[in-house]
Amino acid sequence: MRRYLFPTLGLCGTLLLGGCATDDEPTAPVGAPEQAISDGVHEGNTHFFFLPPMVPTPDPPPTGEFDGTLAPDVWICIWDGSECRADVAMYNTETGPASETIRVVHEDEHYMVNWHTDDILENFGLEEGETYRIRVLVGLQVLGYADVEVVSSGGALKNVDTEELIPLKDGRTLPIKFRIEEGALVSGELVSAGGNHSCAVDVSGDAYCWGSNFQGQLGTGSLYPTLEPTPVAVTGGHKFQSVSAGASHTCGVTTDGDAYCWGFNLYGQLGTGSVYPYYQATPVAVTGGYKFQSVSAGAQYTCGVTTDGDAYCWGFNGYGSLGIGSVGYIVAIPVAVTGGHEFQSVRALWWHACGLTTDGNGFCWGYNYHGQVGDGTDSSTGTSHERKPSPTAVGGDHTFQSLDAGWIHSCGVTTAGDALCWGYNRHGQVGDGTTSPVWPYNKPSPTAVTGGITFHHVSAGFHSCGLATDGAAYCWGYNRFGELGDGTFSSWPDYGKANPVAVIGGQTFQSISAGYYHTCGVTPANDGYCWGWGGYGQVGSGTYTNKSSPVFVLDLDPPTP
Repeated sequence: MRRYLFPTLGLCGTLLLGGCATDDEPTAPVGAPEQAISDGVHEGNTHFFFLPPMVPTPDPPPTGEFDGTLAPDVWICIWDGSECRADVAMYNTETGPASETIRVVHEDEHYMVNWHTDDILENFGLEEGETYRIRVLVGLQVLGYADVEVVSSGGALKNVDTEELIPLKDGRTLPIKFRIEEGALVSGELVSAGGNHSCAVDVSGDAYCWGSNFQGQLGTGSLYPTLEPTPVAVTGGHKFQSVSAGASHTCGVTTDGDAYCWGFNLYGQLGTGSVYPYYQATPVAVTGGYKFQSVSAGAQYTCGVTTDGDAYCWGFNGYGSLGIGSVGYIVAIPVAVTGGHEFQSVRALWWHACGLTTDGNGFCWGYNYHGQVGDGTDSSTGTSHERKPSPTAVGGDHTFQSLDAGWIHSCGVTTAGDALCWGYNRHGQVGDGTTSPVWPYNKPSPTAVTGGITFHHVSAGFHSCGLATDGAAYCWGYNRFGELGDGTFSSWPDYGKANPVAVIGGQTFQSISAGYYHTCGVTPANDGYCWGWGGYGQVGSGTYTNKSSPVFVLDLDPPTP
């Protein structure tokens, strides 16, 4: 990560921006500590800002629309330079140490919480050289972080505005203030596991891909070398907020809301208005001038949601995958999904897609041979149900917080945190403790995932993986190549596990993505890990071997200059 001279904070009761009066003489600092900070001023999330007294007033000042509707968390830990050694304080909008909670200051357009340092002094001590990391999260997504460090034998910290050293005493308070703007939350993916490749975005907006590059899906500007077993930078100089790796192409949304795609284009899945050239090794703009909040790359098509909540799809439509009300062949420009729904997300994978509306309703469309649309029908109920070219309501009375389309099954998480899956279940990817041994191996209605785990998100590939609300990762289904991450490889005849198993390694995750035969995730410290099939280098370990447990791939903090 980039290191910044971030002299630690002045604390004196309630700290005022102009410094604070004290009868004690300031103490000279011991050395000049370097601290890490990530926000909109310091190459981090462009819609998140720390505010004085923690940092100087942002210059230039933020211009985005303040979002005061969120429920952020503030976690403070002792930081050893690579990970949290111990949590010392955790705040949210309802609870916190000493009854302190996060609140919204609407008139000044920021959030704030007071960190009473006596919590640390009583339980951990305050020692020279000790570093504390302050992280701000919404859900499992880390928006930014800032480090503070004691600089003078536990006696003084430094105010970054006034350059004044102020003696620290027991019970002093640090006001933590931050601004979250609309667009700060990533509605797409920080890391995305595709068919035979993977991609990720670091906190500064730079995109990286690894694995197969046979169709230019790594975006390096060249089709050669054809395999990259470690991350390589996507060319073009764009700043992305999210990326999505499909079967053989990739798409991303920039911080300005523009959509770009690269890779295989035989079916118009890049959205340029033409199928020529068949391969694009650098990002090309999706035509139409739409502003997107997210895009999702499927097998031979792509879908996206605009900032207005409208869904568009483009590419191959032979199975009704575009959701435009008809089955056709190729549409090389974005076309509106029928039904007039306002979506918060749309996820495309093999030949079907699923969308989550802003009121929590789930709809799916496209190929339904295995019941992956979720309305209770499949190929066994007649050929007319094998393709659903218009959004079809997912069966049951469910309100979802997330929804994902897998290769031939789908999963969602209700607002109560219950995980449901439906569709192909030969290898237990529905997660209800059973496999479906008779062709076509279907469970065409939403079915509860076993284990009693409260989930935040579930990602469907050819297997399934989910994040619990505490960030623990669980996977189930196909496991021939170790994609469940529990340290095992499953064998014939099922090649899978029908109940969720914990991903080993001790990491917690803020984002997870199940690909075809591999999985990737991002930790709260913005470290990327992958596991599973590595035959094309898609695990990113530098080898072409399969991995049954998470292996470190890259640090998604900004690179050190």
